[in-house]
Amino acid sequence: MKKEQKGVTLIALVVMIIVIIVIATVTTYSGVSTLQDSKEKKMIVELEMIQHATLEVYTKYKTVGLESYLLGEELTKDRIPTEYLSFINSTAFLTTAKKDEKYYLLNEETLKEMGITNCDYTYIVNYGSGEVMNNEVPETASGKILYISNDFKAFE
Repeated sequence: MKKEQKGVTLIALVVMIIVIIVIATVTTYSGVSTLQDSKEKKMIVELEMIQHATLEVYTKYKTVGLESYLLGEELTKDRIPTEYLSFINSTAFLTTAKKDEKYYLLNEETLKEMGITNCDYTYIVNYGSGEVMNNEVPETASGKILYISNDFKAFE
């Protein structure tokens, strides 16, 4: 008489566990990659949003002529992240530079004054040239420099 066996053999169990581990690994990698891509896109969208607001402020400044429109803390060259030094105009740090040629730090409070909320970072801007740089994260995980001007986007 044959005895009927029920259940899973040890080999089948090991194969199932290996398959589950492979699926979990692929899913995790895909999820992490998607999350990283979405964070990068958010940083770039924020950068472009800040540039639009900066250009709006600059237009008001040019129209009215009041330097009080140029918001933010005026920066010296040593406060600019080194990743951006090849992009920026060093004449902005001369004593003869006009207010709209200088670089400014925009923090959360300043951004709120410009009508921008929910930004994760602080930014460096040059109103005259339309330059905008992420002050805290100079480049994304994939190596894209977070710099934009009227003529140039380093992240493209």
